[in-house]
Amino acid sequence: MESMAPILRADAPVLRLYADYSGLPLGVVTECAQRSATLTQAVWLQCEGDSWRDKAKVFYERYEEVLFDLLQHSTSRAQRRASYERDGIWSWLAGAGATVLDFGGGLGLTSSLMREIGKQVTYCEVDGAALRFAKWYFEGNGQRDIEVVRTPSAAPLLPLDRRWDLVLAEAVLEHVVDPVATIETLAQVVHSGGLLYLAIALPEPECPLRQPVAVADLIAGSPTLRAMDLVLETGDGRFVFRAA
Repeated sequence: MESMAPILRADAPVLRLYADYSGLPLGVVTECAQRSATLTQAVWLQCEGDSWRDKAKVFYERYEEVLFDLLQHSTSRAQRRASYERDGIWSWLAGAGATVLDFGGGLGLTSSLMREIGKQVTYCEVDGAALRFAKWYFEGNGQRDIEVVRTPSAAPLLPLDRRWDLVLAEAVLEHVVDPVATIETLAQVVHSGGLLYLAIALPEPECPLRQPVAVADLIAGSPTLRAMDLVLETGDGRFVFRAA
């Protein structure tokens, strides 16, 4: 794989970054991202198991095709920050305390962005294709001090003796095996006075990866989340909770 010059490509379009990472032509990467739903469907049918839960455990740990779904919905680090600023999210994220847990951090763009503004970042992801790309991206940005934590896809595996000032779960709960158990674990690791940011994406009929998740069900099933204050709701599936 081609090594990336530190800093210089940090805000390049993510399709370009993945082409550099993988050695694939940019046109091929772009086409695969555009056809991610079809590719995912084909691979999903090959996964062992009769239930969504069984198939998800296999898919996220074994197959590279998960990256094309992520690439389809990603732009660049700079554009991600601009989107947060436009939608009123950025001031909450940037204004939180020094420590950040990016759970299900995917390609690593948000973790990199948080590190860029001086946060101490823990990136947590299934030990699979997305994590391997994110580690390459952090190293290429000169951000080797981002802590990388691996978790199995079946359930979040976090050090419960630690707490973070800001916990991010962005477009991840609809992909996990047990969203309620996952959000309860995440809510427990938020510092007193800290923030929990949730972004919940709607299911896509042509893509089998996303389960329908309702924030009302998460609140009803998670005592720790229920004890938090809901301080921001955008109306498009994004929420900020503050721990007591």
